[in-house]
Amino acid sequence: MSEETIRSKLTFVVIGGNATGVEIASEIHALAHKTLAPDYPNIDFNWGRIFLVDANEEVLKELDESLRRAARRHLEELDIKVVNNVRAEEVTADRVILDDGQELMTENVIWTAGNRASIKIEDLDLPLQGEAGIETDEYMRVKGYENVWAIGDCAANIDKNGEPVPPNAQGASQEGKALAKNILATIDGEELTPFEYEPMGQLVELGSQFAVNEVMGVKFKGLPAALFWRAAYLTKLEMPEARARIAADWFLDLFFHPSVTQIRGR
Repeated sequence: MSEETIRSKLTFVVIGGNATGVEIASEIHALAHKTLAPDYPNIDFNWGRIFLVDANEEVLKELDESLRRAARRHLEELDIKVVNNVRAEEVTADRVILDDGQELMTENVIWTAGNRASIKIEDLDLPLQGEAGIETDEYMRVKGYENVWAIGDCAANIDKNGEPVPPNAQGASQEGKALAKNILATIDGEELTPFEYEPMGQLVELGSQFAVNEVMGVKFKGLPAALFWRAAYLTKLEMPEARARIAADWFLDLFFHPSVTQIRGR
């Protein structure tokens, strides 16, 4: 097997410099160097390369500039090669072709760029707002309907100020609670309440010991941010058993590298 073929098999290209793309690139690095490397000493994982392709000037464009710089520096420390201001023009079986002419030889591509509502909503014969999803008013009712509602990834929801609600878990959870109240109000014949989105911030983990967070206007990074990320994650788990299991795994990871036998295909 040629050196070029080996490098292609060990090269990963993540397309999209959003929070998902940055976290995936960091996790691939951790998987190779912290989980697999100790159990496979005969493999030189430095042969592997990780590229993060982003169409914007900087990754994590939604974060504060200082946090973007911190994230970029950490990615460089992990030797993750960030390629900005380019788009993936074509993905083939053995390469990613960028619109500036570059060709990244790889057999492993993870796409996280952009988002759109499922094309299945086109079968519902409801008003659509382009690829953003079903068009709704500030009460989350489908335009033109009194008792039809849409929330989450399938809907182009707006808040009471006419601003679009981001299609993420934070927005969806708030929409769900607000919609439940409006449905009950409709049943009881009461006045509906316009939806008001309240962004709480964003948490981005770049490995188990580094994160960049912005919470209620407070910006912080590094190990404290990573610990906060994990604490927030645990609080979102509903089952106490799941909380205990994951917390125990994280605690043991402080002293032992993760076992490769725990990696299972899904």
